[in-house]
Amino acid sequence: MKKLLITICLGLLALGSAWADALIRYTVSMPEPHTHYFEVTMEITDQRDNTLTVVLPSWTPGSYLLREFSKSLEEFEVTDQNGRALPFTQTTKSEWQITRNRASTVRISYRIYAYELTVRTSFLNADHGYFNGTNLFLYLDGHLDLPAEVTIEPYKDWSRVSTGLKAVPGKPFTFSAPDYDVLVDAPFEIGNHTEFTFEAAGITHRVAMYGWANYDEASLKKQMAQVVEACTDVFGGENPNDDYLFIVHNLSRGGGGLEHLNSTTLQTSRFAYSPSQVNGFLNLTAHEYFHLWNVKRIRPQALGPFDYTQENYTYHLWVMEGFTSYYAGVALQRASITTEDDFINATFNLINSVEGRPGSRVQPVAMASFDTWIKQYRPNENSYNTTISYYGKGQVLAGLLDLIILHHT
Repeated sequence: MKKLLITICLGLLALGSAWADALIRYTVSMPEPHTHYFEVTMEITDQRDNTLTVVLPSWTPGSYLLREFSKSLEEFEVTDQNGRALPFTQTTKSEWQITRNRASTVRISYRIYAYELTVRTSFLNADHGYFNGTNLFLYLDGHLDLPAEVTIEPYKDWSRVSTGLKAVPGKPFTFSAPDYDVLVDAPFEIGNHTEFTFEAAGITHRVAMYGWANYDEASLKKQMAQVVEACTDVFGGENPNDDYLFIVHNLSRGGGGLEHLNSTTLQTSRFAYSPSQVNGFLNLTAHEYFHLWNVKRIRPQALGPFDYTQENYTYHLWVMEGFTSYYAGVALQRASITTEDDFINATFNLINSVEGRPGSRVQPVAMASFDTWIKQYRPNENSYNTTISYYGKGQVLAGLLDLIILHHT
């Protein structure tokens, strides 16, 4: 009996250590950016399992819609360390099963077509490249905890790579992550964009600016620093990061933002920085920065660790997004970027908008959160009558709860 127990324990230890030394390495190149194709390789080393399953996510955390990123994946190939082909089978729309055949290194190569410039997708043309990791990086099923290293090979005429991941010393354009969740929570901007820095809340903030825009760098740094300080003060003045990156796309049309662990991507009009319009950009900045705490560190259990293959349901996006929208406005007012009258008028307008929408009397705000996967990003001609935004109504509820707390304290 004792020998049997020892054998079982040794077997379990061997199983647990089978991946102890494994490292996932990715390389992303773009030799012909005008074709809109990123070329990606994934190398898995020191593995022990004979059958491996790799998966490409179907959605990006923070953007609650299945976007089926595998639709853009082409020319999937697998070889060993000597370049010999390894057998594989595609088992679902986004999963591939590989037979290792005792290879010490499994090398997967594929291409990703990238021509959708939004904060949640990926884009590549002759001017620049941008991507979210969920769009490009396969993961090893059952091993999201493995450390990863990614090397960017920019187009030959490009000299800058901006990301929130930690740079690997001595390796140009190479970055590391402790696991897959951190890896894909850091978008990349690649090209010849402008990058400047400012200090706020005790840490360095980088701003990667793509595209011409009518901003004054000195003024913008001061305003963004005020926003950062005001957001951080809500949580006692302690910032959770050592550094932070803003990726800003200045565009002719389009807009929005997406939060990440120590970075964000913002898209705005290239004319958004004039005195009459800059508050809109600063409100977007405050919203995404406030997410550093609300959703990235304080979150429903459903929102991390993630299941990247299907919907992750929660009733609480009205807290994650609505409260964030409310405190973005509070931050601007506390930073003296807007006035008390500005804040009050904006609040009244929002309340009128929410109450005036027929859907506010049909859909509970918790269900607006739960159904975001099928309704928030897929409106139809009747949505105004049957749905409510968890952003707007959540913001109103945050303000009302704040008033109750203030009244009683």
